Amino acid sequence: MVIIFNVTMWGCYVNSLKALSSLQATVTNFAANFISSGLAGYFLFDEPLPSKVT
Repeated sequence: MVIIFNVTMWGCYVNSLKALSSLQATVTNFAANFISSGLAGYFLFDEPLPSKVT
């Protein structure tokens, strides 16, 4: 499963580099990774998703 997520993130990053500047691609990749990690934790491991981080 980790390999699938890594391949997906690399694919998104490479596609972002084709269309955007390197800074925009990095920010886009970070956001996609952050969101997908949170959703994977929520759905696969039943982790809580607090709306506010303290």
